[in-house]
This record gives sequence, C-alpha cells and structure tokens, in this order.
Amino acid sequence: MEKKIIISLESDNSIRFLVDDDEKFIIQSDKREISAEEIYNILDYKSGDTFALEQIVKGTDKGAFEAFYKLFERIINQIEDKDENSKADDDYTN
Repeated sequence: MEKKIIISLESDNSIRFLVDDDEKFIIQSDKREISAEEIYNILDYKSGDTFALEQIVKGTDKGAFEAFYKLFERIINQIEDKDENSKADDDYTN
C-alpha cells in the first residue's frame, strides 16, 4: 500500500508529520528532537508498503526542516531498497 507522507514546516517553525492526511507527530520549534521509536510509529511500515514523500514549507527554519526531510528520505529509500532486494531473493529461490 502506498502511504503519502507530508513533512510540513509550519509558519511557527514547528515541523508536522502527516501520513495519508492524518497528523502523526509534531516537532516543536524549541525542541528539535525525534526518536527512532517515533519515526517507526510515523512510518508504521508493513511489508510491501511504499511511500510518497512530500514537503510543505511555510516557515523560515529551513535548515532544520531539510535535515529532518533528508533523514526521512534516506530511511524510506533504505526500506524500499531492502523490500526490493527481499522480493528479488524470493523470486530467485522460487
């Protein structure tokens, strides 16, 4: 199933994470932290999931926003690469 993930830099410089238009997490402008568990919960990955990553920029703290966006981009790429490799391994063994 494709999941649409939107990472949005709000006008108050908070960063919102939405999955299929459902808000999953907010990083406040005064506390720029996110844990591995929180990322795991945002993605809620199940085998076969794919992701469409989008960004919305309304605020001015673009440096922090870009860091979080690139982090999610790398994680999603790694998930999809592993999923593709797993499918190729399954095809090879069957």
